[in-house]
Amino acid sequence: ETDIFEGNGARARSLTARPARARAMGRRGSVQQDVLRLGENFTHKQSQPEVSVDLRAPGTATTVTPGVRKHIFTEGKGSKTPPADSKCFVHWTLRLVDDASGKVIDTTLGEEGEKAPIEVTQPERSDGGPVTRGLIDGIYSMAKWERCAFYVAPEQGYGEDGHLSFPSVPPNASLVYSVMLYGWIANPKERRRTEMMYEERLEAANRRREWGKDELEQERYWQAWVYFNMGLSYLDDEFMFQLEEKERKQANKIRHPMLLYGSSCLSRLKVHNRALKLAKQVTFEDPDNGKAWYRLAKGYRLKGETDLALKAIEKAMRREPNSQALKDELAKIKDLKAKNLFAGTPARLFTRNTPHLSLSVSNCLRKK
Repeated sequence: ETDIFEGNGARARSLTARPARARAMGRRGSVQQDVLRLGENFTHKQSQPEVSVDLRAPGTATTVTPGVRKHIFTEGKGSKTPPADSKCFVHWTLRLVDDASGKVIDTTLGEEGEKAPIEVTQPERSDGGPVTRGLIDGIYSMAKWERCAFYVAPEQGYGEDGHLSFPSVPPNASLVYSVMLYGWIANPKERRRTEMMYEERLEAANRRREWGKDELEQERYWQAWVYFNMGLSYLDDEFMFQLEEKERKQANKIRHPMLLYGSSCLSRLKVHNRALKLAKQVTFEDPDNGKAWYRLAKGYRLKGETDLALKAIEKAMRREPNSQALKDELAKIKDLKAKNLFAGTPARLFTRNTPHLSLSVSNCLRKK
C-alpha cells in the first residue's frame, strides 16, 4: 500500500451522503482557506471578480475529456495523478455556469468548513448520486495539492434530465466545480468506511493519526489538522454510541489524542472556538485527563481569555502537579493577564500633572 495523501478539512463521509449547504466564500485565514476562495478567481458569465476566466473559451483551459475543461489555480506537488484503483481525498464546491451570481449549490465543506475531505474511488462514477462523471474524470486528472476549476458540459454532468433532489440542477445545465485534491492512497487495502468492522475503523483512524503527527512535528498545522479530522471521522459520535464500554475505552485511546492534537492545530491556525470545543469534549468525557485541561487552558490563553485559562490550568495542575509544562503555561497565562491589565490602564494615571495622583502622593508624605 502506497500512502501519498496530504491535505485540509474535517469529518469524511461517503459520496452518497447528502452534502450540507454551505457558505461559498471563506474568511481569509480560516482553516478551509483557499478552498472556499477558489470561486473568486474566475467568472462563469457576468460576475466581475479580480481575475476573469471563462472556462469555455479556447486557450484558457485544457481539455481533460470531451465535455470537461480544466483551469488550474495552484499547481500541484509533482506531476503524478491518481491511478485508476486509488482512493482520492477531495473537497469541492459546485456552481451553475448560467447563474451570474456564482451561488454555490453544493459543497463538501460543511457550513463552517468543518467537514473532512471526502473519499472518492473510480467506481463511484456509476453510482448515479451527486457525483457526476465529469467531476470524477476531473479529479483523476489532478496532482496532489492541486487547486483548479472544471467546466463540465451537460452530457458529462446531469444531462437532459437535470437533478431534482439536492443539488437542484436544471436540465441541460453546464457546471463549474472548484476542486482541491489533497492526495490519494494507491491500491487501497481499506474498505469503504461504512463497510468497515470495529477493528478496521480503529486501524484507519490510527493510520491517519500517525500521518497527522508527522505533519505536526514539522509544524504544518493545516495539513496535520486534516489528517486528525479524517481519523476522527472513523470514530464519529454515531459509531461511538453503539460501542460497549470496553470497546469505547479502546477507541478513545486513539480518539482523545486526535481531538487534542486537532485542538492544538486549530489554536495555532487561530480557529479558537473550534479548538476549544475539541478540548472541552475530552474534558467532558474524561475529566481526569490533565492533558485535556492543559490544552483547554492553552486554547483560552491564545484566544486572550486569561480568567478561563487560569481556571483550566488549575484543574490540570490538580491532576498533574509535577508537570513542568503546566507550570510554564501557568506563568504564560499570568504574564498575559498582567500585560492585559497594564494595557487597559488609562495613560492619564501615569502623568505627573494628574491632580488626584499628586494629591495621593502628598498625603502619603504627610503621613510619614
